[in-house]
Amino acid sequence: MKKTGLVLSIIALIIAASAMAQPPGQQGQPRGFTIEDQVNRLTEDLELTDEQVEQVTEIFENSEWPDIMERMEAAEDHDARREIMDEMREAMDEVNEQIKEILTEDQLTKFEEMLTKRQRGGPPPGGGRGDGPRRG
Repeated sequence: MKKTGLVLSIIALIIAASAMAQPPGQQGQPRGFTIEDQVNRLTEDLELTDEQVEQVTEIFENSEWPDIMERMEAAEDHDARREIMDEMREAMDEVNEQIKEILTEDQLTKFEEMLTKRQRGGPPPGGGRGDGPRRG
């Protein structure tokens, strides 16, 4: 059952990556995948303070996220996108760990619930981003 969920998650991620050929969001990146989109989602879901917004933005900017998104845009085939999506999940795991360090107890609880929902295959907020922890 877990493998079926993982396969479905990967398929959803590939479909989302395929949508990148459609009109992009900001900076040539698809909507939902930009740093700004990620920070806005977390700001809304966790009610981040202005200082936390700056910290989360810096975490994303200093991560592999921008490079991964650039490579995703340039990827021309299914296999290349799949490999990049795997890298994206790993990068998000690292980003998530850093974000956890700046959250209050209440925010951390909400954040971990968000990650757990995504891990269980629930619909991720923001329309199908696969940026939650990897299942295994």
